Amino acid sequence: MDYLERKKLQEELKDIGYKQEMLDSWQPKVDLYWHKDVISATGGDIIKPKGSVLRNQPGDPATLANLGRRGALSFPPSETCVCKHCQLESKENELPRDKSGKFVSSKTE
Repeated sequence: MDYLERKKLQEELKDIGYKQEMLDSWQPKVDLYWHKDVISATGGDIIKPKGSVLRNQPGDPATLANLGRRGALSFPPSETCVCKHCQLESKENELPRDKSGKFVSSKTE
């Protein structure tokens, strides 16, 4: 967003009733990266793999903290990442999985 677009948006929002102080304090949008696989509610299916991007999220601290607890952080995952989610996954990789990514239990074999 360039200066003219931002100025136009500010004028539009001021006409609606927003205060100038509030508009100037808005946090920018940020891209977040998943540090764990997001699994479907039915279980087993990976909806978003580790490393996929969650684009244009609000950059305020409360939103970043909430998404961080769920595994979306502002930097991409790497081999040397020490976040909670990457550390848990390194331990989970020791467990056997089938081709679709589901865990294979020794009880079902």
